[in-house]
Amino acid sequence: MLPTREYSEDTAKQIDEEVKKIVDETYLRVKEILTAKKDKLEELARLLLEKEVVEETDLKKILELPASSA
Repeated sequence: MLPTREYSEDTAKQIDEEVKKIVDETYLRVKEILTAKKDKLEELARLLLEKEVVEETDLKKILELPASSA
């Protein structure tokens, strides 16, 4: 049994176009972020290959985030 839509084919097309626009924009933004932070990403990858588990303190050091005060 297929679900029924309560909107027109034109509305479905508009929804699809808007979703595609959001996905495409988000993809480009993520690609920019990963490219800009490639050195940190590679450092994290090396650490994961070496240790298999990355502790919070190591991750914060790589990402240059303040250490937790616990």
